[in-house]
Amino acid sequence: MNRENVFGYPEPVWARFEAPARAGELMAAADVVVVEAGSPAARGRLRLYAQLAGGRVVDVRFQAYGCPVTIAVGQWVAEQLVGADPRVHRLTAADLRQALEITDDKAHCALMGEDLVLALVKRISG
Repeated sequence: MNRENVFGYPEPVWARFEAPARAGELMAAADVVVVEAGSPAARGRLRLYAQLAGGRVVDVRFQAYGCPVTIAVGQWVAEQLVGADPRVHRLTAADLRQALEITDDKAHCALMGEDLVLALVKRISG
């Protein structure tokens, strides 16, 4: 798309916002788990679709409603989960903030990403 970053988002955020390769959804199936997380602070929402096989995430997609940082968080979480066992692969808000250079005023987006991973772990762990 190559839109100009007029609001000065950090480059890691802008790159994922511009080209969210894992945006979308996976078709409903027995091996697809769907979880959501939200941020009342900004009315943002993230939904994650994870296809599991042998305890690992073999495919993942996300949907986002929110600002460019929310979209970038969804994309980054999806990138990190491919091939991982989410029960042992912990992603924290601090990891997200560091990787995407998220500023204090958008910290709630990073927390939403952490909540999304925790929801996935809870859902598959029973």
